[in-house]
Amino acid sequence: MEQAIRQLLLTCLFIVATIHAADFKEISIERLPQWHDYAFIPGGYQSNTYRLQNKGDKPAAVTIREHVVYSNSIDYTRTRSMALAPMTTAYLSLYSPQFLQDTSPRRAPHYYLRDTTCSIDINGKRQELPDELFHMQAPAGYSSNLIFGIVSPSLPLNDYKTLLGFIHEHDMVKLAASPVEQWPTHVREYTGLTTIWISSEDKITPEVRQALDDFVHLGGTLITIVPPEAPWPLTNVPEQAKGHVSNVGFGRIVTLRPISRQNKTAVQPLIQRLNAVDRTRRYTVFTEQERNRYPALEPLRHFTFRRPEIKEINIPANFLETPPHTIPLFTLFLVMAVFGVIIGPLNYWYLQKKGKQLLLIFTTPAISIVFCLLVFLFITFYEGWRSHGAACGFTMLDQTEHRANTFARVVMDAALRPSGGFTFSADDLVTFKDNGSIDVLDAPGQTIAPSVMKPRVPLKYSVSRTELRREQLDIVFNGDKATVTNGLGAAVASLVILSHDNFLFNHDQPVQPGETVTLHGSPRVNPPEPLTLPQIATTLFDETEEKIPYTATWLNKGQYLAKLDEPVFYSTGMKPDFFHVTHFIIGKF
Repeated sequence: MEQAIRQLLLTCLFIVATIHAADFKEISIERLPQWHDYAFIPGGYQSNTYRLQNKGDKPAAVTIREHVVYSNSIDYTRTRSMALAPMTTAYLSLYSPQFLQDTSPRRAPHYYLRDTTCSIDINGKRQELPDELFHMQAPAGYSSNLIFGIVSPSLPLNDYKTLLGFIHEHDMVKLAASPVEQWPTHVREYTGLTTIWISSEDKITPEVRQALDDFVHLGGTLITIVPPEAPWPLTNVPEQAKGHVSNVGFGRIVTLRPISRQNKTAVQPLIQRLNAVDRTRRYTVFTEQERNRYPALEPLRHFTFRRPEIKEINIPANFLETPPHTIPLFTLFLVMAVFGVIIGPLNYWYLQKKGKQLLLIFTTPAISIVFCLLVFLFITFYEGWRSHGAACGFTMLDQTEHRANTFARVVMDAALRPSGGFTFSADDLVTFKDNGSIDVLDAPGQTIAPSVMKPRVPLKYSVSRTELRREQLDIVFNGDKATVTNGLGAAVASLVILSHDNFLFNHDQPVQPGETVTLHGSPRVNPPEPLTLPQIATTLFDETEEKIPYTATWLNKGQYLAKLDEPVFYSTGMKPDFFHVTHFIIGKF
């Protein structure tokens, strides 16, 4: 009963909080509250959602533009338009990726909100905005209110967060502002988080469940807490004292009951004592006796804010290299020395000789412009006009479920910014590195303005995506032979397969799309222990490209490793003139 009352009150508060509204004759615009209570999530997407209602009998075109500026040289601009039919209600979301400086909970970056603006056009006419829409409560924060974990409001935060050893409420874990069934339905809203806590008794809509599943597939940890009196939710897995951990994609799902019906009373003194412990000792407050008495505490503390494995992959620099800029500095020094002589003494001497010293105000800037153009042309022709790029990534492809989880790092370098900007799919989760400006253009998907790139300065970013895909390798085994048809949509540079019968097949020649090859295998001996993704990456990167097919002996039965030279499962933003791509697919069949 108490649980139901709490849920009802939270729902009412969420509805009442939706007061950021304005009416413009027939058009009503309402800004919905943030589900995570405006706390800043490093590396996550920033977004706002508006409810638009057309109460008139004519269609309307609505455009919303937001601009957020931070004190550390980071600013975001995002624009979205929508055609609103008569007598209809629709939702419009504005979102933008972030620049990521550091995601470490111990060394969180500082963000101070400096300015926010919001403009609304209706049928091409700029509208005056009331304060509740103009003064956006855009995310801002510093190390004491940055968040890395979200807790369902149905869970008593004091009990469960204290058991984690996180004493103060503002320390990196936040109680969600809305019930789980009202959480966002797209995975980009959860990027930047490492851990999400829900209750096994939360009512979750299929759309929210899909977003949480995507969050896990991309490296997040979803912890399902089973309340003391609730039934064990996993019908096919028996309950254990330390809970159950299931690896899904790049992430994991943890199900456990840290406070059981038997120890519910006994654990309360422990919670009270932990609340009184100095926060600097929060990672060492559990004694060995308490760990043995409450075994569920260990997995709780172990998985909280655990950095996703894909973030731990250390890709060697040579896989993400673009040609170095080799500007001849000595030649430029000579050019500048000549420039100084011409614009100064020589210019003055010549005009004085002609008795036209006043022309200095014209000749000085003219000579400067000419020399600037000469330097620009010299550097451009010396290094070339063409753009360069490099990308390296991984895809975990489950051919039985047709699910592809991808993570890649990309570097782009060009003399001129791309005229069309950077175009990504709406499902690509993009994170740019370092500081700068991001202008999300009013276009389908995610189109970032060219200004995000500085000419001749490498632009670094990462792209991740999870989605249902039909690409696969069709493999038919016949003893020590395997017939493979390439259905991945791109040429496979090298391939190694481990059959369910423990036969290892290697192929180091290109296999074109649609091509069929026959491989001969041999039994694998001494199968190794299962490896984590960072360990797999280290194994691959430690070997030369020629040896990669012969070193994938860590494969599990029914898996293959394919190396591609094309980015099949993600968008790269732009297509440079020269592009070096290394992409590994770990497939399950």
